[in-house]
Amino acid sequence: MTLLHLAGGMVGVTLWFGLVALALRRFEPDHRPVVFRIQVVEAVLLTLFAALWFASLGHGGWWVLFAVLGLLMEGPVRARHLAGPPSVPGRWWAAVIGTVRVVVAGGILSFLL
Repeated sequence: MTLLHLAGGMVGVTLWFGLVALALRRFEPDHRPVVFRIQVVEAVLLTLFAALWFASLGHGGWWVLFAVLGLLMEGPVRARHLAGPPSVPGRWWAAVIGTVRVVVAGGILSFLL
């Protein structure tokens, strides 16, 4: 795996995360600004993780790996930081969207790496 592949993966995932953040910004009532540095750091870490996975174990079952990773990233964070009972509509919807965001990023990395 070359540095060019890693850089391409990082750019692709950063663009994907930025697009998702901008799209979700329209639906959030508080209109928090998109912090581009966070998107870049998250994309770099996810790309390095994917490179380790793809270089050692191959591309088979990548979607399961990234689905579990997305649930681990989004589920506990949402549960800890959102106020209100679990039955509040939309509380887990953000975790599902975040998980899909990570799975699609895994697909981009599977293609580019």
